[in-house]
Amino acid sequence: MPANDIKKILENLGLMEYYDKKLTLHTVLQIDKNSVTDVSVQSLSDLPWLFLKRLIMLQRTARSVKCSSSDGTEDSEWDDDQENKSDCPQSVNPLDILIAIFLCSDSFLQQEMIIKMSMCQFAVPLLLPYSDNNQITLMLWAMRDIVKKYRPHSLSDTSAFVEERIALSELPLVSFVRLGRCNISKSEILNKLLSNPQQYTDTFVHFNMDCGNISKKISNGLVEMAWYLPCGNKNIDVFPEPVAIANLRGDIQNFETQYTFLCEASTAVFVFFESQLLDSQLISVPSQKSMPQLFLVGNSNNENIKATVHKLNLKKSNFIFKDRQNDADFVEKIQSKLQDAIKNNNHKMSVVRLAEIARNLGILVDEDAEECQCAKVSAHEITSKINDIVQFKKEELSLQGEILIKLAKLEKEECQLKKVGDMSVQNYKNDLLMQKNKLREDQCTKDMSTTMSCFIKAISTPERAYFLKWLRIALENKSHEVLPQLRELYKQKCKDVCGNKKEIAELDKKISNSSLGVEHFIREMSQLYEAAVSLPEDALYRKQLEHLPKLCVNGTPPMAPVSIGYSESVYALKKHIMEIFKDYNPSDIKEFLQWTKDLWTAVKFEKFIFSFRNSLVADAYIKLCTEYNSWDWTLRKQMHTWALEAETNILNHGKFESSEQCTIEDVHCHLLREAESELSKGQDEIIAKIQSYYEQGEGHVELVESYRQDFINSAKSLKTELSNSIRIKLDAAVSRRNGMMKLEGIKKTYMDTMEKKVLNLLKNCRENKSDMSDSVLNEAFEKMWQETVRTLSYTVLKPQDIMTRVFHHLRKNLQPRGSSMAQSLDKVKDLHNQGHGNFVSPKGNFFSKFWNAQKIKRVQEMSKKLIRDCWEFVERKKECKDDYDDTYIREILNMIDEKLKAHEDLKLKEDFELSLKLYICGFASREFQKIHNQFIQESNPRTTLENAKQTYHSDFIDLYRERDQCQKKADEFMSNCLKPALERYISENLGMEMADKMVTGENSAIFGSRMTFQVSVLKNILYESKFQIYLHFIESYESFVKKFIFDEVKKHFTTENRMIKLEESLVNEVISEITRAIEESEQDSKKNDIKGFIENICKKLENRLVFPKDAVDKISTLNNANQKKFTECLQFSVKDMDKSLKASFQARMFQSKIRHLQTKPQDVLFKRVQGCGKQCPFCKAPCEAGGEVHTKHFVSIHRPEGLGCCSEIYSDKLVTDICTTSVHSDSCFKCHDTNDQWHPYKEYSKIYPDWRIDPDCSAEASAYWKYVMAKFNEEFADEYDVEPAYIPSSWESITEAQAKESL
Repeated sequence: MPANDIKKILENLGLMEYYDKKLTLHTVLQIDKNSVTDVSVQSLSDLPWLFLKRLIMLQRTARSVKCSSSDGTEDSEWDDDQENKSDCPQSVNPLDILIAIFLCSDSFLQQEMIIKMSMCQFAVPLLLPYSDNNQITLMLWAMRDIVKKYRPHSLSDTSAFVEERIALSELPLVSFVRLGRCNISKSEILNKLLSNPQQYTDTFVHFNMDCGNISKKISNGLVEMAWYLPCGNKNIDVFPEPVAIANLRGDIQNFETQYTFLCEASTAVFVFFESQLLDSQLISVPSQKSMPQLFLVGNSNNENIKATVHKLNLKKSNFIFKDRQNDADFVEKIQSKLQDAIKNNNHKMSVVRLAEIARNLGILVDEDAEECQCAKVSAHEITSKINDIVQFKKEELSLQGEILIKLAKLEKEECQLKKVGDMSVQNYKNDLLMQKNKLREDQCTKDMSTTMSCFIKAISTPERAYFLKWLRIALENKSHEVLPQLRELYKQKCKDVCGNKKEIAELDKKISNSSLGVEHFIREMSQLYEAAVSLPEDALYRKQLEHLPKLCVNGTPPMAPVSIGYSESVYALKKHIMEIFKDYNPSDIKEFLQWTKDLWTAVKFEKFIFSFRNSLVADAYIKLCTEYNSWDWTLRKQMHTWALEAETNILNHGKFESSEQCTIEDVHCHLLREAESELSKGQDEIIAKIQSYYEQGEGHVELVESYRQDFINSAKSLKTELSNSIRIKLDAAVSRRNGMMKLEGIKKTYMDTMEKKVLNLLKNCRENKSDMSDSVLNEAFEKMWQETVRTLSYTVLKPQDIMTRVFHHLRKNLQPRGSSMAQSLDKVKDLHNQGHGNFVSPKGNFFSKFWNAQKIKRVQEMSKKLIRDCWEFVERKKECKDDYDDTYIREILNMIDEKLKAHEDLKLKEDFELSLKLYICGFASREFQKIHNQFIQESNPRTTLENAKQTYHSDFIDLYRERDQCQKKADEFMSNCLKPALERYISENLGMEMADKMVTGENSAIFGSRMTFQVSVLKNILYESKFQIYLHFIESYESFVKKFIFDEVKKHFTTENRMIKLEESLVNEVISEITRAIEESEQDSKKNDIKGFIENICKKLENRLVFPKDAVDKISTLNNANQKKFTECLQFSVKDMDKSLKASFQARMFQSKIRHLQTKPQDVLFKRVQGCGKQCPFCKAPCEAGGEVHTKHFVSIHRPEGLGCCSEIYSDKLVTDICTTSVHSDSCFKCHDTNDQWHPYKEYSKIYPDWRIDPDCSAEASAYWKYVMAKFNEEFADEYDVEPAYIPSSWESITEAQAKESL
C-alpha cells in the first residue's frame, strides 16, 4: 500500500498529528462540547470523532458516518469489496475510517474499540493491513479483553453455558475471500449467513450501507473476524456450535500473505470468484502442506470453471452457484456447506494460536511489543503462585481478612452508633477509636507479602498500565473457572429468596471467597498505607509506603458489558450533567472531589439529607448569606442617611421661612410617605436580587433552594424594621421641634424688643453732639436694659413630672399582660423607690433543680446586659442637650420587650418582667427628669436674654463707635452656629461610616455573614488560648463579642490614621457645601442684608445641618457689617474652623471620640452579626442562620455540652457529649422543657421545633471545641464547681492546628 494513500486519507480525516503521537483512550473519553451535543458533520475531519463517540455509546449506527453536505454517488455494479470509481470528495468508506483510526490509536484505545465493536456485534480487525513500513499486524492484544458467553448444543446440561475470553477459545475458523470481481456482495451474504430468521445484523460493512459504495483507499488487505455463538435455542440458532468467521477485504491476487495465513489457519475457505479469473495457480497456496476444505462461490458455471475443477481435483460439491436463486436459498446452501465442513474436520484455532502462524509468515503481532511482554512476565510472576484462590488471599493478601472485617464494622458503628446504650457518646466513640487503633497496630505487625512487593514494584514501572491489564486478565481467567457457574446458580436460587435463604448465604460467601481481581491488590495496598499513616510513630514503615497514594489512582476496575439501551441512558445523563456543569468553573476539580467526599460521608451515615456539615452546602449558604447581607447593608445605610436628612429637615422646620403654608405635621406625613416609598423600592430590589441570584445559579445556590423564601421574608422584615425605626425617629423629631418652636417664639419676641430698645438708645446717643465716653455709654445701656427687662412679661416654663409620665407609659406597656400583672402593678405607687442599687431578680422563676444554677446565671447575665444597654441609651440622650420626649421611654420599653422575647426559652414569670421594668424605668425616669430640668433651666427665655446681655452691650458700643463688625460677626456665626451644627453632624454620621468601612473594606471577610464572623472570633480566641477568654466568650457572649468588635474597629481605625482620615473626609464634604452655600448666597440679589444673607446660607444647608434659631437670630441683630466684607470674613472663619476641627481630631483619644458618637460602630456591627439571638438548647451556641427571618435556627459548630455547665446527674462530671452526636445516638436528655422527663435526643425537634441540629458523628465535626475542653477541662470544672469530665483520649491528641482547620 503506497504511503501517500495513507497520508492523504489521514490528512483528509484530520488525523495526521496522531499517526506518530497516538490517540489515547483518555483523549477519547474526555468530555467536551462535541461529546454531549448532536451536531451535523460538516467536514471529513469530524467523521473519526463521530465514529468514536457513537462507538463508545455502543450505537449500531457508529459506522454510518458521513458529511451532511455529501451528495449521492453513482451506483456501481460491483460489490462492496471492489475498486469502483464512484467517489465523492465529501465521502469516505467506513472501513477506511476504521483503519485510519486504528493506525492512529495506541494499544489501549485499540483494545477498547474492539471490545465496543464486539459488543455492537460488529466484525473486528484481525489482520490490520500494511502501514507505511509494509507490515501487517495481528491484533491479539486488542482482542485479549473480549469475553463471550454462549451455550453450545453439545452441552449435556441445557442450563449450563460457556464463558471465556474469545482470544483463548478453540473454535473452527471459516474464511471468506474474493478472487477478481464478483457481482455477488460477499459481505452482505455473510451478514445474512450469520443472522437468525428473527433478526438481521450488519456484522460486516457492505456495499448497500451508508458510503459502503465508496472505493476503499487503505482498507483493502484488512482481515475482519466475527463469531457466531449459539444461545442454546434450536429454533433460533443458525449453527449449533460456535464458529469463527474471517473476511478478507480485497482481491487475493493482491494479498498473498493474508490469503496464505487464512488457508493455514482455516477449517474451510469460501472463495467468491470471477469466472474468467478462476485459476488453480491463484487459488492454491504452495507453502501450505495441506489445503483446507475449499468452496468456490460464483454466479454461474462455464468451461473455465470445469478446467480448474480438474486441476485442483475438486468435486462438484465444492462449488456453489447462485444462478437464479434468491438470496435466502443461496445463503441456506452456503450455511449447509459450512456446517458440513465443520462436522468433517476437527481443525480448531484460537486467536493465540493464530499469532504463531502469523509470526511464521512474518506478520507482526501487537502483543509482542517489549513493554507489553515485560508486563506479562511481571503479572505471571504473581498469578503463577495462585493454585487455590481462597488460600492465596489468606496468605498473600492477609490485611483483608478478619481484621479488615472488624475495622469495617467499627467504622460503620462509629457512624451509626447503634450500640452506644447508656454510655457517653464521646466516650463510646473514643472506645471505638481505640479498638480501631489496636487493629491497625495488629496490621502493622504483619510483614508485606512477597506478592505485594512484586505488585508495588510492577506498578512503579513505565509499563504499569500493561501490567494491570495483564494481571486483571489473568486473575479473571482464574476466577472464570468457578465464578460463572456460581453466579448462575445464585441467580437461580434468588428466584425464591425465602425458600433458599441458607443456600443463598452460602453461595454469596463462596462467590466472595472465589473472587480475585486487581481491586483486591489495590485494597491490600490501601490497607498497608492506612495502617502506616494511622500510627505516625512508625516512621520507617510509613517512609516505605509514602508513595502509595500516587500509585493507587492507577487502579483499573474490571469492566462488565453494557447494554445498548443503558448506554443511551448514560449518554442522556452525561448531556444533562454537562448542561448543569457548563455554568460552573471547569477548573475547580477540588469542588467536585469535595462533593464526592461529602456524598460518601452521607452514605456511611445513612443520612441523605441536607446538612451544614456538607462543606459545599455550607459554602453555598455562606455565599448566599454574604450576598444578602451586602444588599441588607446597602439599604440600611441608604435609609440611615435618608432618616438623618429627614430628621434635620424637621428640626429646621420654620426657622428660616414661614411655616404657615406647610405645617410641621404636613412635613411629617410627607416624609413618612417618602420613607415608605423608598423602603418599598429597596425591598423590591432586594427580592429581585434574591430571585436573580437563584436563577443565575451562583455558588451552587440550588443546594439551598429551600432557604429562598426565608431570605425573601427577611427582606420584607427588614422593610418593617426600618419603617418602624424611621417612624420612631421622625416622631421624636416632630415632638422636639414642636417644643422648641414655642420657646423660639418667646425668645424672638424678647430679642426683637431688646433690639428696638438698643437701636433707640443708639439713636439718642448719636443725637447728643458731644462725644460720649465708655462709662457714660455703659451707664446709659444699663439703665435701658433694666427698664426694658421690667416691662417684659415673662412666660415661665414650668417643669413637668417626668417620673409620673414614665410610670404612665409603663402601665400602658403592661396593660395587655392581664389582671394578675395589673394587680401586681397596683401595689407600686410610683417610681421614686425603684431602680436603686443592683438589680435583684425575684425568686421562684425556675422549674428544675438540675437547671437552676445555670438558669440563674443566664438570667443574671441577660439582666446585666439589658440594664447596661438602657444606661447607655440614657447617657446618649443626656449628651444631646434636648428636652425629654416620651419616645425615650417607649424606646426603652421596646428594648426590654425585645430582649425578653429573645430569651423566651427561659420561661420567666410575670413578676420577673415587672421587677426588671420597674428597676430600669426607675433609674431612667430620674435621669430623664434631670434632662428635662436642665433643659428648662437653660432654655428659660429670661435666662437666655440675660446670657445675651453682654453681646447686646458689645454690639451697642461697636455701632456707636462705628467699628467694623464683619470679622466679629463672622466668628460668632462660625462658633455659635456652623461649628456646633457640624460637630453634631459628625457625631451622627461618623459611626455609620466607620461601620461601613468595616463591612465593605478589608474586614468584609469577618463581617460578611454570621457564620464567617463566628469563625473569625473562634480563630482569634484560639490564638490567645486562655481559659478566662473562653469562659468570657461562653458565659457572656454578647459582651465578649461587642468587645471583640470594638477591638477590631479600634485596631482598624488606629492604623495608618484611618479614623482621622475618615473624620477629615466628612468635614471636607460639609465644608465644601458650606463654602458653596456662602458663594451662592452672595450672588442672590434678593437677600441684600446680613440677616437675609445668613438665613439664606442656613436655608441651603438645612437638609445637612441643624442650626440653633436663637443663635442665628442673635447674630443677625445689631449688625452693621458690609455684606461683601462679611462674606470674605466668613470664608476665613470657615477655614479657621476647618483647621480647628482637624486639630481636635489629632488631639482626642479614640475612646473619647467613640463615646460621643450618636451611633456607635460596634453596636451597628453587633446587630449585623448577632442575628436572632437564639441559642442552641443544648450547648448554647448562638444561632447563625442568615437573614432576620428564618424558619429554623442552626449552628455550624456545636460545642460539648459541658462547656455550658452541663454535668451528669449522678457523677456530677462535666458532660462531653456534642449536640450533633447526641441527636444521632439513642441517648436521652431531660430538662425543664421536658418537665424533667427523659426524652430521646433523636426526637429533640418535638421539644425544640424551631431548631435544626444535623446529626454528625464524624471525628472532625467539632474538633475545635473538643480541643478547648480537653485543654481546659480542670479549669471549667473548678469554675462550675463540678468534677472534671472524662476526656476521650482521641480528644487529647487533637492539635491546635487541627482545631483551627476544623473551622
